[in-house]
Amino acid sequence: MWYDERISKNKNCQNPRFSLCCGDDKVELPLLQNPPQYLQQLLFHDDTIDTLSHMLDQHNSHAKSFRMARDRLAGDQANNIKLQLIAAWGKDGRVYNMPNVSEIAALIVGDFQPGSKRDIIVETQNGELQRIHELHPSYLPLHYPLLFPYGEDGYKADILHRSTSSSKKRRRNRLTMREWFAYRLQSRSNEAHTLLHSQKLFQKFIVEGYTMVESERLSYIRNNQKKLRVDKYSSLQTSLDTGTAKGLTKGKRVILPSTFVGSPCYMDQLYFDGMAICSHVGFPNLFITLTCNPNWPEIRRLLSPLNLKPTDRPDIVSRIFRLKNINTCYNKYPSSNDIDQITSAEIPSHQDDPELYRLVENHMIHGPCGILQPYSPCMKEGKCSHFYPKQFQPQTLLDSNGYPVYRRRNNGHSISKNGVIIDNRYVVPYNPKLLKKYQAHINIEWCNQSTSIKYLFKYINKGYDRVTAVMLSDNNNAAQNVNIQNDELKEYLDCRYISPCEAAWRIFAFPIHGRKPAVERLYFHLPDQHNILYEDHDDIDDVLSKPTISDSKFLAWMNTNKDFGEARNLTYSQFVSKFVYNKRNRSWQPRKKRIYHWKTHMGPTSFEDIRTIANIQYPTYREACFAMGFLQDDREYVEAIKEAKGWGTTNYLRKLVVLILLTGAMTKPKEVWNQCWHWLADDIAYQYSKSTINSEVQINDDTLRNLTLIEIEQLLHINQRLLKDYPTMPYPQDINLTSYLQNNLVLSELDYNHDATRSEFEHLFASMTDEQKTIYHRIIQAVNNNEGGMFFLYGFRGTGKTFIWRTLASSLRAENQIVIIVASSGIASQLLPGGRTAHSRFKIPVPIFEDSTCNIHQGTELAELLNQTSLIIWDEAPMAHKFCFEALDQSLRDIITNKSNSNQIFGGKVIVSGGDFRQILPVIPRGTRFDSVDKSETSEDSYFQSITTEFLNSLNTSGLPTHSIKLKIGSPIMLLRNLDQNQGLCNGTRLVVTKMAKHVIAAEIISGKNIGLAVYIPRMSMSLSQSPWPFKLLRR
Repeated sequence: MWYDERISKNKNCQNPRFSLCCGDDKVELPLLQNPPQYLQQLLFHDDTIDTLSHMLDQHNSHAKSFRMARDRLAGDQANNIKLQLIAAWGKDGRVYNMPNVSEIAALIVGDFQPGSKRDIIVETQNGELQRIHELHPSYLPLHYPLLFPYGEDGYKADILHRSTSSSKKRRRNRLTMREWFAYRLQSRSNEAHTLLHSQKLFQKFIVEGYTMVESERLSYIRNNQKKLRVDKYSSLQTSLDTGTAKGLTKGKRVILPSTFVGSPCYMDQLYFDGMAICSHVGFPNLFITLTCNPNWPEIRRLLSPLNLKPTDRPDIVSRIFRLKNINTCYNKYPSSNDIDQITSAEIPSHQDDPELYRLVENHMIHGPCGILQPYSPCMKEGKCSHFYPKQFQPQTLLDSNGYPVYRRRNNGHSISKNGVIIDNRYVVPYNPKLLKKYQAHINIEWCNQSTSIKYLFKYINKGYDRVTAVMLSDNNNAAQNVNIQNDELKEYLDCRYISPCEAAWRIFAFPIHGRKPAVERLYFHLPDQHNILYEDHDDIDDVLSKPTISDSKFLAWMNTNKDFGEARNLTYSQFVSKFVYNKRNRSWQPRKKRIYHWKTHMGPTSFEDIRTIANIQYPTYREACFAMGFLQDDREYVEAIKEAKGWGTTNYLRKLVVLILLTGAMTKPKEVWNQCWHWLADDIAYQYSKSTINSEVQINDDTLRNLTLIEIEQLLHINQRLLKDYPTMPYPQDINLTSYLQNNLVLSELDYNHDATRSEFEHLFASMTDEQKTIYHRIIQAVNNNEGGMFFLYGFRGTGKTFIWRTLASSLRAENQIVIIVASSGIASQLLPGGRTAHSRFKIPVPIFEDSTCNIHQGTELAELLNQTSLIIWDEAPMAHKFCFEALDQSLRDIITNKSNSNQIFGGKVIVSGGDFRQILPVIPRGTRFDSVDKSETSEDSYFQSITTEFLNSLNTSGLPTHSIKLKIGSPIMLLRNLDQNQGLCNGTRLVVTKMAKHVIAAEIISGKNIGLAVYIPRMSMSLSQSPWPFKLLRR
């Protein structure tokens, strides 16, 4: 069975070599002796050993130390603490999960840190405390006296490898802690099995062994990492020319990117590597998740004779799981019918395939959960976190995000599990062939969309398992005596969870990831701008005198293009497939395979060559990118105007230019104008000659340009913009624009046929119901009396809201009054007379925030229009964010010239809004369509829930001042945030108030180094970066 663990897979080898147990014959440690008879009975029999203490005294040299520890603990009245794992639903469900088996695990608060140390402290007989290092040879035998009954030494840092012919070639000849533990976890016929048969004590040994290994690795990194600096090559060269010698005075301190396996940076890099492979070979087709089956025949065959359970031997489980390689290959499956050939989410027929039926029953059924079992571990807030049960589906399809919705027919097939009848809605997708081969839970998902691939790569590189734990005190009486609530004794800890199987996997140095093909990380830079890494004590002259210091991977690529003609047919990203980079020589060398010719652009040989396109060397890289079409170029707009000039009149060309200006797409509008103005002026000369007495008059180009700019200005004017809004665009010169431009916004809102609108109003008013007339008269009264106010018209779809809008508009427009009608969507605005979208009419910013205001300035035409407006109608108001209304309110209060109304809502204007929130489904994060509909019920309490001001004012937490602070001169105060460290104004600085004003406090520092210094503290807003509540509280 262990054939696959051999270094050489040659079956004829008489002396096979293994790296897992002894590191290819490098590791040799004293074998563990058979334990005393009493301990053997304890480990291998069910009899209780009453003479265990006698055995330890007789054989273990550390037993007397434990006697003193027992006596010390017996007289100690310390409070006992227990650790309880809790389900924290607010955490990331990919990494925070409750364990589903009973096992010994290690909880590391936070995670391993380079500077952290294990608090192993012993108390001597005279009461002094002494820290014991985990590398001490006596630590393990003291900690595990039953596993090392003879007091055998543990790991020591000075253990050497065996002297072999291969060891002489290695730079490192000392045994690592990981190798020591890996050696001890092997089963040998000539060695005692005390350690391997100790069940839960063995689990604890493995878990603690891995934590010791990780701690040693981080300590090594911290203690041996050199103090490094980094700076640009050109900067170091300049420093050398100016006489600066020491590298300590240049660059910046840098820590090498972490290559520590499992660190967040390490996992993030794996994600990027995965996406890079996808860009080269395409997206994967299948996402397969294999879960170890503890009842595999290989595991049972090894453990049954020993009367052990799989949880007792995590080393065996890990090794066999690694041997279960998934070697499978599928072609791309573009259609749903093809997906059904490899993935099934249905219960098979018991009569047709009883073996598959049994496997699905044992391994591929989720739950049951939901209504069938509401207390299942997967249940969250009354719903399954994995969204089971699924819905019956007659055929497989893909949703909008690229995730498959598998076929789950209601065919009557069922399985009984835990006394509950299960149908196809609870089946986890599987492949029948793989399920029969591996006899375990093996979930297979089809994936070939970028959205799903990004999620999957983030999932598999999410990092290690974590849990939330709470410390509880067993001494409830003590808590009651000091009048403390039990909850206040709890300390919630965010911990990394290390299981025995994970510990064994890492001790054996099994890979936690794999990728194929390999990924080469490429870098590029400007001339002489590549980074140089050097140590603090290095002289700059010595650094720059190194032979290859001026070279880089990017420069080596260009140099290789000079030497190899074939290389120039490869792009930078394709280059690594045919060449390999030599870090020592900083050069690229051809791979042994043949170099193929690629029909691509020739590779550059220098930085100047990069800027050369079609034998033209451009002055900048940006210009070269424009020439290649890599960047957005204004020439495309020139071409668009050129193409359109033959389609319609010149007036349409000018409108096209205005549209391009309004979108803000052009980077250099003036250059586009210089190339296209004569196309935009074709009819200007003709129109100008018609307006003059002498029709044969000739106008020069300057006048023609000005007249064309006036036409463009008029078109921009309609859209509430000016040519001056585009600084690079020319502006008409020496022409009075007053005769050409008026407030078109006001004119357009007044440009209605009064007789026609009056006739329309009479027709609409006659058709109104009594309820509609009541609404009409109330709004008209507010307008005529200049009362201001806000009205909301609520009604179902088709109940006549738009009918009322039209009646109000026609009534006021017939009296030559201005009515602005807006809607939240463009489609709805087109259905209203003179309608516009709210964002375009009121210039509401996008995106909008709490403190946003509309982009309306005093004295502008839009401000004048709003001043003259009698009524504003806003349709589909529930679709707009509340910040939109608040922004309009603030802006109207500012621009309304009647200052007596500036303190009224919306500046005293009458605002009528309406809509039906039933037509607007709320966005429920990760919710289904049913959830959105369910949340749209008018009786839903969540729509009308509010947090009272009194409740917000009563909230107090660390790091945030109370709602009301009463101060007077002479009151001591303390800062809660860092303001100015030079003045000593830091979090925790104590001061005394000397003066007070409305927006500032004068105070004198009474703590720290700046005692007696007078400072001024302005009024400011404060909020917590991590709020303890489900909202962010801001106090000012």
